[in-house]
Formats: sequence, structure tokens, C-alpha cells
Amino acid sequence: MAVGAYETYMDSNPMQSWDRNVWDEYDVSINTGFHGHEVNFTPLMNYVAMPNGADTFYTGNEVLRGHVNHNAVGLRQRFLDAMYVDTRRKKLESAQRHAGKVQIHEFDELNNRFDKGSRRWFLEVLRARLMGSIVETHEKIARDALYEYALHQFLGNGDTFASGTADFSDVDTSATYQVDVTMFEEVRLRMAERSLDMRQEWGTYANPVPGAGRDMLVLTTPNVIYDIWNTEEGRFMRDLRELQDTRIINGGRLQWRGITFAETMWARLWNVGAITTQTAITGIVNFGDGAVDPDDDDAPQVDSIYLVGQSGTAQVHYIQLSDFDAGAYVAGNRVTLHTARTSDYGVTNGVDFTDGMTMEMEIYSVDATNNRLTFRQPIPNEYVQAFAYTSLGGTANTAATCYGFCTKAQDIHPIIVVGARGMATFAARTKVRINDNLIDTADLPGVSRVTWDEYGQMNPWNSDIYEIIFCSASSAGGGGRSSVAVA
Repeated sequence: MAVGAYETYMDSNPMQSWDRNVWDEYDVSINTGFHGHEVNFTPLMNYVAMPNGADTFYTGNEVLRGHVNHNAVGLRQRFLDAMYVDTRRKKLESAQRHAGKVQIHEFDELNNRFDKGSRRWFLEVLRARLMGSIVETHEKIARDALYEYALHQFLGNGDTFASGTADFSDVDTSATYQVDVTMFEEVRLRMAERSLDMRQEWGTYANPVPGAGRDMLVLTTPNVIYDIWNTEEGRFMRDLRELQDTRIINGGRLQWRGITFAETMWARLWNVGAITTQTAITGIVNFGDGAVDPDDDDAPQVDSIYLVGQSGTAQVHYIQLSDFDAGAYVAGNRVTLHTARTSDYGVTNGVDFTDGMTMEMEIYSVDATNNRLTFRQPIPNEYVQAFAYTSLGGTANTAATCYGFCTKAQDIHPIIVVGARGMATFAARTKVRINDNLIDTADLPGVSRVTWDEYGQMNPWNSDIYEIIFCSASSAGGGGRSSVAVA
């Protein structure tokens, strides 16, 4: 397989739906931002521009195969029944809006390097500040669409995913739920069996999705790739040696039997499986809270290196939790802070990884006496809205104040097997727009605001061309554990 096949999968982004004749001076930079190393989910989708003024559009019309009656006709028959042919179409909706904002103070480095308000200043604000928000928003939209629209989902032991029967709560640290390379051959066969409906022609074992014209893509975590590498006695490694399949270390890819494997830690679903510890956040969390105080005379530096975050009375240098036992959290654990909980994946009150308030943080220190955690970095989110909640045991804590949850649970490692691009379609009503001429209503100058926004929405398009296998995988415990264990 040509090395460029991976790039063929990855060479698509939201800007491509707009004709370059209508691009403005920022659009080239935005387009470039979607070709970074950590852009993995966005390129797998389709992108189309909606007709002017429409928020719903019917498209994707195709003629369905008719039935051929091959029985012999009468020797003197003069008339025949016509072959019945029907059609199907798809519907696109575009009723959502996405946006982000940055603020630049008058003493910010950007204002010292460039003339505030100049074209070069705006381009640098876009590149250095806004671009991360634009790209990561689309990455999360695309990732969520993968899971929401997936028709074919399995666990690592081969069971079909079904909440309440075979789901995230069943995935444990045993080898039963770890990767087995034979599962990819089974996916290839299932896609070939579905190909007539999805592409109106039969696929083959070698080319299960007709017209794709390239290898299948497996997108998963480095942890799963580690487990594959360490099946030294298995058929996978034997094939690499004897059949001269290829390992591509640079770029994190390898190829085996017509499959390209690509890895990204962004695919990992942290703390979404069986819950070990879940406690309520009982104190307000403001932007920048939760890190070590850089002015602490006893231990101001993280790892004796970094002075992180801000000091002073505006910051709280921990998060306050409800009661937890000693050992429930330890330094190095990567926990999830969240407000939304879901049971959709089989875990009661599990982490809702699709919610925008869900984020992961690495614990730096634990104060089990006062039920407090400190993190390696300041928390770049706010948890300030109090609400009543139900504990894991089912007890209603209506009298308690809760601002969110801190969850430690089994990680899930999705293996996304893609036969062709286009499992979902993002219908855009506008391009990504950079808004740099905002009305300043403040009494005194000092802060410049620049925002981006767009109207667009993901829609299911072709769920038969990919499958997801949810596994456990080995982990070295990046927070300090030296041994490798299943996580």
C-alpha cells in the first residue's frame, strides 16, 4: 500500500465545503489548522454547504436495485411486468451553532509584538489563540458523531454492545477484553456482507467497501498498539516478519494485511467504564483553581520545576470533594471532572464524555483528611452552578451542595475500524467566521475580544462503513507507576 493512503483518509475538513472564491483572508489559516498532527476525527466526515436559507435539506438520492425475475416467459407471451425500481434519500439538518472567544489584555505579548487591530495582529490571534478552539470543537463534534451514529459496536470479547447486556460495565482488566487481531478480519467480512445495501454492489474480502480503493483504517490508542506489538508469538508479528508487511514508526502507523493502523491518545475514553470512586465537588471551582500555589513557601514548584497558575486570594489551590476514603485517589491518577452523568453505556451515573463540561485532570497531591485534591495544572473550566444529585448508592443528596463530580473509573479504549470515509456529514450554513469588530461596552479600554462562530450540524450518513470495538488495554500509568498494567 502506498504511504499516501493514510493521508487520503486525513485530507478533509470543514473548509472544503466552501468554494475558494468566497474565502476571506483568514480562511487559508483556518484550513491549514485542520492539517495538524493531532487532527484525527474531523477528516473522517463529509462536509457540505447548505443551500441559502435552508436548515433542512433532502439529498443523497439514489436508485435502489430492483429484483430480476429470471424465470422463463411464455413462448407466445407478448407483455411483461416491468421491473420495480424505487429510490431512497437522506435528510440533512443544520440547526446548531458553535462558537468560541479569546480575550487579549493591552499588556499581552501579542500587543507588544504586533500593532493591535492590524491584519497581522488578527492573523496571529487566530493562529495562536482561536485556532485551538476551532479545531478541537470540530474534533469533539466528529468524535461524538462516531459514537452516536454507530450501528455496529462490539466489546473486546466479541459480544455485540448492548446497554444492560454487554456494555462498558462489563469491560475489565482481563485479557478477555484486550485486542485480538483476528477481530479485524471479522470486521472486514461483516462489511463485505453489508456492502450491497451500503454501496449497491457486493464487496470482497480484500475490498469490503466497493469504491473505497484503499486499505481499511484502524484508529485507536497507543495502548492498543502496544498490546499488538507485544503479541510477539502471535500471527500478527509473524506476518510482519515473514510476509514483509510494514511498520511505520514515524507518524505512528503500521500496515498489516491491507489495514493501516493509526494511533492517537485522543481516542481514549477516560474513566467511562466501571466506577471505582465517584465523589461530589462540594466547593465552587473557578477558572485557574486546583493547582499548587506558586507562592507557597513550602512546596511552590510542581516537580521542583514549574510554578503553575496564579497566586493570591482569587484562586483556590485545591478542589473540595465530599468524603472519600484514604487511597481512593492517589497522585498520578487521571480523573474526570464533569457535571453530566449518563447510563447510556451501561454504567449507572457514568461519565458523559460527550458533554462539553467533561474534562480530565492529573492528580498531583491528595489530602484525604480534608477531602481535597490538587492537580498538576490549573483547571481551565468553571464548576459554579449548584445542583441536587443522587449518589452512586442511590441516595438522594438534596440537602447537599454539589457543583460537579470527580470520577475515577475503568478506561475504555475504542478501536474504530473504517472501511471508507463519510460515516457522518456536517451540514454547514456558514463558514467559520472570525469576528474582530466587536462593540466595546466597557468604561475603560484594556481588553480586546475576538470570537469565532459558525452554523452547522452533524448528521448520520453511512453507519455501515465502520465499526467500533471497545477494549481494555495496557497502561504504564503516566502519572508515576513504573509497571505496565491493564487499564
